[in-house]
Formats: sequence, structure tokens, C-alpha cells
Amino acid sequence: MSGNINITEGKWKQAHGKDNEIAGKITGSKYQEIKGKGQQVAGKIQEEVGKAVEEGKKTGSINITEGRWKQAHGKDNEMAGKITGSKFQEIKGQGQQVAGKIQEEVGKAEEEGKKSGNLNITEGRWKQANGRYNEEAGKVTGSKYQEIKGQGQQVAGKIQEEVGKAVEEGKK
Repeated sequence: MSGNINITEGKWKQAHGKDNEIAGKITGSKYQEIKGKGQQVAGKIQEEVGKAVEEGKKTGSINITEGRWKQAHGKDNEMAGKITGSKFQEIKGQGQQVAGKIQEEVGKAEEEGKKSGNLNITEGRWKQANGRYNEEAGKVTGSKYQEIKGQGQQVAGKIQEEVGKAVEEGKK
């Protein structure tokens, strides 16, 4: 069991929220039902923050920790948007999740770069992550240019990563 209180409290909030949601359904109280769903989302986020902090302690990469936190926060905004019917908040949450995933991937690439000392691998993965962000942003905004630009960045990043791997293989 982790010593991180966020994990424990997050799980408790999820259980409490589920109780409220069920009670709301039984009594016909839409308010209590929605409140319960919100508590579950908040609890899940708190649990994920706790997990991210624990992972950050293991890896030492702040980008991994912050990226996971952004993903959890984005999920919260997306769910809140769905519950309230706010398309803007829902899309904002999706964007935050993408940005968080990219930041997490950058952190993982940093860790790999520290291990191998090969910047081609790290920079290649960063370009791929940035390309995924641009591609998704292009899809969300309807910008075909940004979407294609993102795809190109991903290809360039993959090539650079493979060059880095080949250099590593050549060292063996």
C-alpha cells in the first residue's frame, strides 16, 4: 500500500460518490445523483494525482508527474462538460488530456535519454509527441494544415529516434 494520502482519499471519495449517485437514483434526486458523479470524478482525479506523485518519486521526471496530473485534470473537465452539457468544457478537457499525455511522453523520453545519453532518441520522441499534439489540435479545430504538419513532425521524429537507436546499436 502506498503512503500517498491522495490515493487513499481519492478511492474513498469515489466510493462515497457512488453511494450518493445510487441514493439519488433511488430517491429521484437528480441533484444528488449528479453530485455523486462529480464526487466520483474528483476522487478518481485525486487518486491519479497520488499515483503520478508516486511515479514521479520513482522516476525523478517532473514531466511525467505533471503530464499525468494534466491528464487527470483534463478528464475532470471533460466529465464536467458532459454532465453540465458544456461542449466547450468537454473539448477543453480532451485537449488537456492530450497535452498531459504528450508531457508524460516527453518525460519518458527524457528518462530514456538520460539512460542512453543519446539525444537523437530523446529529441525524436519529443518531435513525435509534439506532432501528435499538433495533429489532434488540427482535428479538433478543423485545420487540415495543422493536422498534416503534425503528421509530418511525427514522421521526422520517428526517423530521428530510429537514427538514435541505430547509433546505440552500433556502440554495442
